[in-house]
Amino acid sequence: VAFAKPMLDIAKTDIEDFLTTQGLTWREDSSNESNKYLRNRVRNELLPLLGDMVGGKDILHKRLESLDEQSRKVKADLLPRAAKYLTESDSTEGNRGIFPIPPGGMFTIVHEQALHTWAESQSGGNLILSYEQVKRVTEQISLYPQKKKWTLHVGKNWNVRRNGDILLIEVNAADSATAVGGNGDVKASW
Repeated sequence: VAFAKPMLDIAKTDIEDFLTTQGLTWREDSSNESNKYLRNRVRNELLPLLGDMVGGKDILHKRLESLDEQSRKVKADLLPRAAKYLTESDSTEGNRGIFPIPPGGMFTIVHEQALHTWAESQSGGNLILSYEQVKRVTEQISLYPQKKKWTLHVGKNWNVRRNGDILLIEVNAADSATAVGGNGDVKASW
């Protein structure tokens, strides 16, 4: 879901100044002053504190913009490389429903992104692994390389299952766990 926020980069004071010059009034939502809501605590306490720590709100804003730009650039570089790994894996394995574990179980950031992308694809968009969940899967592989069969619960009714040198996505059914194939259909049962 995409949201358009055309005034996100405009400061509240700039909006108030514009309205004043136009002879218009505005209504302030009284809940904005209360720190009862987390969003208000962030706005009223955390952002001013961070601004003080870095030398002002303008510097904080520039740092956050820089982080956002860097993040977008990393993502733009990473996504095609992860897609390439998945495409090459598909052609060698001939099965889109599996995720081949990298040689030696050594996951790079490209493999981590590929695992994230693969899990979302295999689940029909119903399982979106957080980075913490991706780390749990990769740590399970690196900490226990001798264990070639295991199942790791990754949230709601989803598991990642290791079978040899491949991973499968499982959805917990009422009576049995099933592995999900590339098109979201049930592929195999245990």
